[in-house]
Amino acid sequence: MVIPKEILKMLGVEHDEDVVLELKKALYGLKQAGRLWNRLMHKTLVEIGQQQSAVNAFFEKLEEFSFKDLGRASEFLGMQVVDDDEHGYDLDQEVMILETLKDHGMEKSNGVQIPIGPDWNEVRGSEGEKLPVTGSGDIISVRELQSLVGV
Repeated sequence: MVIPKEILKMLGVEHDEDVVLELKKALYGLKQAGRLWNRLMHKTLVEIGQQQSAVNAFFEKLEEFSFKDLGRASEFLGMQVVDDDEHGYDLDQEVMILETLKDHGMEKSNGVQIPIGPDWNEVRGSEGEKLPVTGSGDIISVRELQSLVGV
Protein backbone atom coordinates (compact mmCIF):
# COMPACT_ATOMS: atom_id res chain seq x y z
CA MET A 1 0.00 0.00 0.00
CA VAL A 2 1.30 3.42 -0.93
CA ILE A 3 0.77 6.19 1.61
CA PRO A 4 0.55 9.71 0.11
CA LYS A 5 3.41 12.07 1.01
CA GLU A 6 0.98 14.58 2.54
CA ILE A 7 -0.20 11.95 5.03
CA LEU A 8 3.41 11.01 5.84
CA LYS A 9 4.22 14.67 6.57
CA MET A 10 1.09 14.95 8.73
CA LEU A 11 2.25 11.88 10.69
CA GLY A 12 5.76 13.34 11.04
CA VAL A 13 7.66 10.59 9.17
CA GLU A 14 9.60 10.52 5.90
CA HIS A 15 9.18 6.91 4.73
CA ASP A 16 6.13 4.66 4.70
CA GLU A 17 8.24 1.91 6.38
CA ASP A 18 8.10 4.00 9.57
CA VAL A 19 4.30 3.80 9.75
CA VAL A 20 2.04 1.03 11.00
CA LEU A 21 -1.53 1.13 9.79
CA GLU A 22 -4.49 -0.23 11.73
CA LEU A 23 -6.91 -2.27 9.65
CA LYS A 24 -10.40 -1.04 10.45
CA LYS A 25 -12.17 -3.64 8.34
CA ALA A 26 -12.78 -7.07 9.82
CA LEU A 27 -11.69 -10.13 7.87
CA TYR A 28 -14.98 -11.86 7.18
CA GLY A 29 -15.50 -14.71 4.77
CA LEU A 30 -15.39 -18.43 4.77
CA LYS A 31 -15.31 -20.65 7.85
CA GLN A 32 -11.68 -21.48 7.19
CA ALA A 33 -10.64 -17.81 6.88
CA GLY A 34 -8.98 -17.92 10.31
CA ARG A 35 -7.04 -21.05 9.44
CA LEU A 36 -5.96 -19.60 6.08
CA TRP A 37 -4.84 -16.40 7.78
CA ASN A 38 -2.84 -18.44 10.30
CA ARG A 39 -1.15 -20.45 7.53
CA LEU A 40 -0.25 -17.28 5.61
CA MET A 41 1.11 -15.61 8.75
CA HIS A 42 3.13 -18.72 9.69
CA LYS A 43 4.59 -19.02 6.16
CA THR A 44 5.51 -15.33 6.09
CA LEU A 45 7.16 -15.42 9.52
CA VAL A 46 9.18 -18.53 8.63
CA GLU A 47 10.32 -16.90 5.37
CA ILE A 48 11.73 -13.90 7.26
CA GLY A 49 13.67 -16.18 9.60
CA GLN A 50 11.37 -16.58 12.59
CA GLN A 51 11.01 -19.98 14.27
CA GLN A 52 7.94 -21.60 15.71
CA SER A 53 8.15 -21.96 19.47
CA ALA A 54 8.08 -25.35 21.20
CA VAL A 55 5.21 -23.96 23.27
CA ASN A 56 2.95 -24.35 20.22
CA ALA A 57 3.69 -28.07 20.07
CA PHE A 58 2.91 -28.32 23.78
CA PHE A 59 -0.50 -26.72 23.32
CA GLU A 60 -1.19 -28.94 20.30
CA LYS A 61 -0.46 -31.97 22.50
CA LEU A 62 -2.82 -30.63 25.17
CA GLU A 63 -5.63 -30.61 22.61
CA GLU A 64 -5.54 -34.43 22.70
CA PHE A 65 -6.96 -34.32 26.23
CA SER A 66 -10.36 -33.16 27.28
CA PHE A 67 -10.52 -30.67 30.13
CA LYS A 68 -13.38 -29.64 32.33
CA ASP A 69 -13.56 -26.50 34.42
CA LEU A 70 -14.67 -27.56 37.88
CA GLY A 71 -14.75 -24.01 39.19
CA ARG A 72 -12.78 -22.76 42.15
CA ALA A 73 -11.06 -25.37 44.31
CA SER A 74 -12.45 -25.95 47.78
CA GLU A 75 -10.21 -28.87 48.77
CA PHE A 76 -6.80 -30.02 47.51
CA LEU A 77 -4.60 -32.83 48.89
CA GLY A 78 -6.54 -32.89 52.16
CA MET A 79 -6.27 -29.13 52.63
CA GLN A 80 -9.21 -26.76 52.66
CA VAL A 81 -8.78 -23.98 50.07
CA VAL A 82 -10.41 -20.61 50.70
CA ASP A 83 -10.08 -17.97 47.97
CA ASP A 84 -10.13 -14.39 49.17
CA ASP A 85 -10.09 -11.83 46.34
CA GLU A 86 -8.38 -9.29 48.58
CA HIS A 87 -5.66 -11.46 50.17
CA GLY A 88 -5.30 -14.49 47.84
CA TYR A 89 -5.60 -18.14 48.85
CA ASP A 90 -5.76 -19.50 52.39
CA LEU A 91 -4.90 -23.18 52.94
CA ASP A 92 -5.65 -25.01 56.17
CA GLN A 93 -5.75 -28.61 57.34
CA GLU A 94 -8.58 -28.30 59.85
CA VAL A 95 -10.49 -31.28 58.38
CA MET A 96 -7.40 -33.52 58.50
CA ILE A 97 -6.59 -32.42 62.06
CA LEU A 98 -10.14 -33.18 63.21
CA GLU A 99 -10.01 -36.62 61.50
CA THR A 100 -6.68 -37.39 63.20
CA LEU A 101 -8.09 -36.38 66.58
CA LYS A 102 -11.14 -38.57 65.98
CA ASP A 103 -8.98 -41.55 64.88
CA HIS A 104 -7.08 -41.36 68.17
CA GLY A 105 -10.10 -40.73 70.39
CA MET A 106 -9.10 -37.16 71.16
CA GLU A 107 -11.95 -35.25 69.46
CA LYS A 108 -13.18 -33.91 72.81
CA SER A 109 -9.76 -32.83 74.06
CA ASN A 110 -9.08 -29.17 74.74
CA GLY A 111 -6.53 -27.21 72.71
CA VAL A 112 -3.63 -25.36 74.29
CA GLN A 113 -1.76 -22.27 73.22
CA ILE A 114 1.52 -22.91 71.42
CA PRO A 115 4.38 -22.39 72.12
CA ILE A 116 4.31 -23.90 75.55
CA GLY A 117 5.79 -21.64 78.22
CA PRO A 118 9.46 -21.83 79.33
CA ASP A 119 8.54 -23.77 82.48
CA TRP A 120 7.82 -26.84 80.30
CA ASN A 121 11.27 -27.03 78.71
CA GLU A 122 12.53 -29.54 81.25
CA VAL A 123 12.21 -33.27 80.63
CA ARG A 124 10.01 -34.55 83.42
CA GLY A 125 9.75 -38.16 84.46
CA SER A 126 12.34 -39.36 81.96
CA GLU A 127 13.43 -42.14 84.23
CA GLY A 128 9.93 -43.64 84.12
CA GLU A 129 8.63 -46.60 82.17
CA LYS A 130 8.92 -46.59 78.36
CA LEU A 131 5.89 -46.81 76.06
CA PRO A 132 4.86 -50.32 75.02
CA VAL A 133 5.13 -51.30 71.35
CA THR A 134 1.44 -52.22 71.25
CA GLY A 135 -1.17 -50.32 73.21
CA SER A 136 -3.38 -51.85 75.85
CA GLY A 137 -6.35 -49.99 77.27
CA ASP A 138 -5.59 -46.35 78.08
CA ILE A 139 -1.85 -46.63 77.40
CA ILE A 140 -0.77 -45.27 74.00
CA SER A 141 1.62 -47.43 71.96
CA VAL A 142 4.78 -46.34 70.16
CA ARG A 143 3.07 -46.88 66.80
CA GLU A 144 0.08 -44.74 67.79
CA LEU A 145 2.41 -41.97 68.96
CA GLN A 146 4.39 -42.17 65.70
CA SER A 147 1.15 -41.97 63.74
CA LEU A 148 0.10 -38.89 65.69
CA VAL A 149 3.30 -37.02 64.88
CA GLY A 150 3.37 -38.19 61.24
CA VAL A 151 6.18 -40.76 61.30
